[in-house]
Amino acid sequence: MPETARFAPRQRKPGRAPLGDASLHVDAALKVLDDIESCSELDVKLGGLCSRLGFDYFSFVLADRHQLGDATLGTARAGEPMIANSYPKPWRERYGRARYDRVDPVVTVGSRTRRPFFWGDAEYLRHLSEPRRRVFDEARDFDIRSGYTVPLHGPTGECGLFSVSTAGEMSRCEAAVGESRHLLQLIGSQVYSLVVDRLCPATEVPELTEHERVCLSWTIRGKTAWEIAQILNRSRPTIDFHLQRAIRKLGAANKVHAAFKALHAGLI
Repeated sequence: MPETARFAPRQRKPGRAPLGDASLHVDAALKVLDDIESCSELDVKLGGLCSRLGFDYFSFVLADRHQLGDATLGTARAGEPMIANSYPKPWRERYGRARYDRVDPVVTVGSRTRRPFFWGDAEYLRHLSEPRRRVFDEARDFDIRSGYTVPLHGPTGECGLFSVSTAGEMSRCEAAVGESRHLLQLIGSQVYSLVVDRLCPATEVPELTEHERVCLSWTIRGKTAWEIAQILNRSRPTIDFHLQRAIRKLGAANKVHAAFKALHAGLI
């Protein structure tokens, strides 16, 4: 069956006592994040915020959604699978060695949806394929049992995934989320901006040839390689050659992705 996500209900369920710190106000939480200047500070301070809200762990993933979700199992690339997280070190090492970013449903589902979702309970796991379910089975050995993810999407394909999780069953995670749903959304947005604007090192803008820029300019207007060849009075293989070089230089998934990255970087 296809991957599914159980989206968060709009209303909190009655009768559940708060697990987090009700005194943690929006201004105080955002002030903590405003003062962060490094990834190590993000780990510590964001971990503290999430702990006060009743969660055991957090993670923030920044990836390129053009390279996630639609790829064949085992070939998807998540770039940097985790920017910051408070998971136990043995699980982080296991996750990295096994390249679970390729099959982790939280990452692949998050890249395709804009709605927050819960993950980890029996109903969620029932719909997963065996390789994807294995990620959760092994995570439970490290007391990562249930979670909630807030997806955040940027204008040029970047995808931020802010997740909080607990060592308890889903009822505990739902109760904590019920007390802090809107604050989690705000924290996720703030962390996304912080990571993109302040913590991610600037990447060098590649130098494109005039032929590559022209081919990408026509590509972003919806022209196929054959149509570009007719417009420029060049052969189809020549156009493909320039587009493939541009794709490699820009680190793009395909020619359309390359065209949008070039546009965003001011290259065309």
